[in-house]
Amino acid sequence: MANDGYLKDPAALPVVTMMGLRLALSRAGKLDAVNTAVAGLGSEAAIAWDYAVSVRSDHPLVLAAASSAGINSDDLAQFFRDAAVASPSNN
Repeated sequence: MANDGYLKDPAALPVVTMMGLRLALSRAGKLDAVNTAVAGLGSEAAIAWDYAVSVRSDHPLVLAAASSAGINSDDLAQFFRDAAVASPSNN
């Protein structure tokens, strides 16, 4: 597939949809931990998390929330790769 490289290199896809990231986190059982971490970062962080349409992998909010939720850089990169191809299930 012509775009396989971007799935292997998270730096090649620094922006994903917030829906995709939340789906990836939910499927990995980490969404609640990240939501709690974001809440602990203050009201502006919560507004950004709740209303952003897209999210950058290198954004300070993402890095702070991941750190607070115990998500290492390899797992964060995987969540962004998963988010790039995530879509809601039809259940």
